[in-house]
Amino acid sequence: RGYEEVIVDGYKIRVATTAKALFDFLYLKRKLADLEKELKFGLRINWDNLDNKILREFGGYCNFSRKIKMKKIWLIVKKIKNVAK
Repeated sequence: RGYEEVIVDGYKIRVATTAKALFDFLYLKRKLADLEKELKFGLRINWDNLDNKILREFGGYCNFSRKIKMKKIWLIVKKIKNVAK
């Protein structure tokens, strides 16, 4: 879950989905002082390239993680992007 298998030069490798890569990036990011400001401007994430499907998958990872930081991030992302259920 969160990865797609692709064949490169005869080798099977797993590549993270966009949602999983975003989750991993934000999960591992240590210093996020003002979460909303960082998510909107500081991290240089192009939110326009992320559709509702990707964002809902990202939200699933945030909720599954049970980390307060990730749940806060998900609430802010839903607000920024007006994510539909």
